[in-house]
Amino acid sequence: MAGFNNLLIVNVTDKIIGICLLFICGLMFSCGKVDPPADPPGETRPQKKLTSRENQDLKDSQSLPAESQSPKFDANQPEYLNPAWIEYQLDQIGIDRLIEEYNKESDPNTQTIKAALNLSKHILRDHPEALREQLQARLLDRPEPVFKPFQTLPHNRVQFRSEWPTFNQTDGPLMWTLAGHTRSINCVAITPDGKQAISGASDNTLKVWDLKTGELVRTLKGHSSGANCIAIIPDGKQIISGSDDETLKLWDLASGKLLKTFEGHTRAVNAVAVTPDGKQAVSVSNDRTLKVWDIQSGKLLRTLKGHSSLVDFIKITPDGKQAISGSFDETLKVWDLNSGKELRTINTHSFRVAVTPDGSQAISSPQENTLEVWDLKNGKLLKTLEGHTGPVSCLTVTPDGKRVISGSLDTTLQVWDLNSGKQLQTLEGHAHHVNCLAVTPDGSQVVSGSTDDTLKVWKLTKGKMPWTPNGHLQTVYCVAITPDGSQFISGSWDTTLKVWDLDDGKLLQTLEGHNDSVLCVAIMPEGKQAVSGSFDRTLKMWDLSNGTLLQTLKGHAHSVRCVAITPDGKKAVSGSIDETLKVWDLAKGEILQSLEGHTGYVLCVAIMPEGKQAISGSFDTSLKIWDLASGKLLGSLEGHTGVINCVALTPNGKQCISGSSDNTLKVWDVANRKPLQTLKGHSEEINCVAIMPDGKHAISGSNDKSLKMWDLASGKAIATYRFDDVVTSLSISPNGDTLIVGDKAGRVHKLKILMAEKRRKK
Repeated sequence: MAGFNNLLIVNVTDKIIGICLLFICGLMFSCGKVDPPADPPGETRPQKKLTSRENQDLKDSQSLPAESQSPKFDANQPEYLNPAWIEYQLDQIGIDRLIEEYNKESDPNTQTIKAALNLSKHILRDHPEALREQLQARLLDRPEPVFKPFQTLPHNRVQFRSEWPTFNQTDGPLMWTLAGHTRSINCVAITPDGKQAISGASDNTLKVWDLKTGELVRTLKGHSSGANCIAIIPDGKQIISGSDDETLKLWDLASGKLLKTFEGHTRAVNAVAVTPDGKQAVSVSNDRTLKVWDIQSGKLLRTLKGHSSLVDFIKITPDGKQAISGSFDETLKVWDLNSGKELRTINTHSFRVAVTPDGSQAISSPQENTLEVWDLKNGKLLKTLEGHTGPVSCLTVTPDGKRVISGSLDTTLQVWDLNSGKQLQTLEGHAHHVNCLAVTPDGSQVVSGSTDDTLKVWKLTKGKMPWTPNGHLQTVYCVAITPDGSQFISGSWDTTLKVWDLDDGKLLQTLEGHNDSVLCVAIMPEGKQAVSGSFDRTLKMWDLSNGTLLQTLKGHAHSVRCVAITPDGKKAVSGSIDETLKVWDLAKGEILQSLEGHTGYVLCVAIMPEGKQAISGSFDTSLKIWDLASGKLLGSLEGHTGVINCVALTPNGKQCISGSSDNTLKVWDVANRKPLQTLKGHSEEINCVAIMPDGKHAISGSNDKSLKMWDLASGKAIATYRFDDVVTSLSISPNGDTLIVGDKAGRVHKLKILMAEKRRKK
């Protein structure tokens, strides 16, 4: 480990905001209070949607609309703490300028509202109509009376209301989410003044963000493939990016102008670093080489060869004389940059390395879920840090050298005290793998980038934000509510199922037995047992009262993606990636029928109310109707142009609704096998669908991070609810007033369903 003596991090971390104009539109008010117009049959009233640039362009007007232009609000309630006033101003001036107005206020309660607006800014910029629901969910845990008006919703339409504080709350570490990239975030860097962050993504772009406001400043376009790495010139005026397109590009940060392209690598460029004097850059690539470039001329000075596999890591020492590279060949190499000679090789099982600013300690991740801290003077292992539940993907050390921050494929960031080795914070909120992170020069914030296409800005001053319930460690793939509505079950990629109290979210049981992801679950009619299906190719039957595994059903040749139980509780029907469905005798644990006819993965199944037939959906874009006694294929429903992910039946069994990767749902007449409606409104793949007990409405969840409620007769969306995360699963309570939602980050949400007709009866 002696070679680690030379490892040091070079902390290279301007701000430009454009200005233009926006016209103001009015709303109708009466009696001095907001009286929003009734919604049309569609989901929301028309609202002005502003782009991030349009919101920025308002900044030459420094005050809100004149008093004469605004309606009068309740004089007993301060404007900045009045939900109706906030809703009006959001519609008038947009989210970015509204938050600017809150910057003028110092009252702690007003600043709490500002924090809630910041947390929802990425949603409200494009969907201002979601304001009331967002504030309700963000402020749900606040006990102060001043926040009670935000914890209810106006009774003027069908709506969903959050019941548990499962959204990031205002007193947590998350400051805001930066949304704008359309593909995985691969790299992030912060300017030396700490004012801006630059991100690179698989959508071939780089984006410049204002860290004070969370605003997108500009997008840099020029790479023809994904951007993998960024280095900032020490003066903070220029940046260098590397890409899968085998090039590096030099950009002017103030204007976004492409200044130069560096060509020479023959494979993807994975990482780049700049010498402290800003004169040279060193890049590493899948072509197994390092290349040293003259930044001003763009000339290739030398190529360093020695690694036997792709090179993914590069650091330059503060004196600019040496570089340290890390490779998939499980070595670190130290190079003389002047001569290009290899000075030493260090055998290690990790190319993820961070070093304290004083050069005394190095942190690496030689094993998937752990970090190791090394003394660089004597090469001794000082301590091992354990806490992640997935492989560590990125590391950095705060500028004061006291904390290390790690990002992981388990979707979290962990903040560690280097002296004691203790976990200080767990930062949860990303929906997928954390790929990259960077710390501001003052050490107060960290910016993380993820495969979920977002960046998140976190405060490093508070601990873990508790959610109720705490949820799973990874994606929730299935949820189901017991027939009596007292409990629900969730199944996750983390291989477990959890049984919860539906009222307060208390965890009652954790069901462990599957050795791979749990993909589906169904509850027996009496509510005392459940059957789950897994990527491990098995189904398992559980006793919900004590968590006991009752039996394991084996027969599928691949992962089990869906399961349903007949109304009498005697049979189960499962669908699999092996393209078959199987009918099981649950008492004996035997296969009664194998249903063959799909030409692609079977992803969903529902059983008719009488229990004699089932309908399944598949990767082959069709739905098929089966006779469960004989195993015969009775017919097909054709019409979707994409994979069918979910299917649900009305209580009378006369209609079914299917959701697809073609972004639509279809309502079918089961007897005539004809489509009745095509439901359009989601902008991405449909993951889950359920039908309300009244048989007149359905609720769907999508990759577009929203829920929609549909009127099945008209085919129109009558309510939309937006999340921070992809909706993966949902279940409606038997009485139709509660909705459980699972998301990609592993959280489970409880929503109250408020129907307009129910309110009128009250």
